[in-house]
Amino acid sequence: MSDQQSFDTLLRNLRGGDVSVQLTEELDRMHTAMLEMVNEHHAEAKGSITLKLNFKTDPKGVVHIDPDITSKLPRPKPGTAVRWLSSSGFAEHDPAQQSLPLRGVPSIEHREERP
Repeated sequence: MSDQQSFDTLLRNLRGGDVSVQLTEELDRMHTAMLEMVNEHHAEAKGSITLKLNFKTDPKGVVHIDPDITSKLPRPKPGTAVRWLSSSGFAEHDPAQQSLPLRGVPSIEHREERP
């Protein structure tokens, strides 16, 4: 009979169960972030949780397992800014488009009544 543990038993016992608790917390954060992306931003949600187990032995055969958990939560894409190229730099308005002369409109209180 082998002394080999199953992976889930190993994972459950790493650092006295703290790794399993941390993974569960990351899973909860992922769920919350994905739900927010869908409900508030009406956008596709993508993310990842990565568990990396680093194994190291000493000369006497003692194995040290160092878990590393990283997560990439979904985030809304920031909006982009639009500018046009001009000879003096980036212009806020299209230099090829004509500008309309705008004038103020008097408020209702200052209008004269017409007969």
